[in-house]
Amino acid sequence: MTTPHARLIGTWRSDRLKSLLAMRKHNKVTSSQNTFFRRVFGHLRVRYTKNRIYFSIKDETDVVPYKVLGADDSSVAIAIANIETGRQSIAHIHFEGRRYWISLGGFMREYFRRVPERRRR
Repeated sequence: MTTPHARLIGTWRSDRLKSLLAMRKHNKVTSSQNTFFRRVFGHLRVRYTKNRIYFSIKDETDVVPYKVLGADDSSVAIAIANIETGRQSIAHIHFEGRRYWISLGGFMREYFRRVPERRRR
């Protein structure tokens, strides 16, 4: 049996197109909201190691510890530590094929696709 980490380990990138399509499918979106989300989605890179998450946008990276709380066939729940406040938040990651999504509240979802690892020569 593989560990829950096996599905997470590696680098993922926000999938702008899939996120926008899902948003429009389940929400009434104004033109200005659509423009805003087109600018927001697609930039975030997330790299999971066994116990840390690296969040990167452009040239800035934040690193936070996390731990797996539980998993089933299609999802993983993790606790993410907030270093500044000392509090934890729980994220529920839902896998769909080669992607995963997280809830942004209501019917809003942000999708991520795995970034292929570069082979070293």
